[in-house]
Amino acid sequence: MNAIIEKLNEFGAVTDGNFYGKIGSDELYIASLDAFALDDCPEMLCNAVTKQDFKIAYKLCSSLLKSAEEFDLPPLVNITFSLSEALKNENITEINECMSKFKDIFNRFTAALNNN
Repeated sequence: MNAIIEKLNEFGAVTDGNFYGKIGSDELYIASLDAFALDDCPEMLCNAVTKQDFKIAYKLCSSLLKSAEEFDLPPLVNITFSLSEALKNENITEINECMSKFKDIFNRFTAALNNN
């Protein structure tokens, strides 16, 4: 098994799920996840939260949630869902807690993609 696929499994990605089944290749699967990881959306989300622009942050978070669902990334699905709820309710304490967890989980995801 590909070492990066093993790291993604350890992270919690469903590497034998629907998305991988559509792609059918480790290389294309990893390239697709790389494109997702390099997207500006996570950085834009962090900036919107810092500015307390919760409506924009909610839209960005919803986009990330949909992508995480499509890519079968349960750890990111779970935290982006929690963050979207906190943003919808404009609960600053929950937003800050979720953002901290989001950054950690997203960093673990990118580390897995980089085989670290």
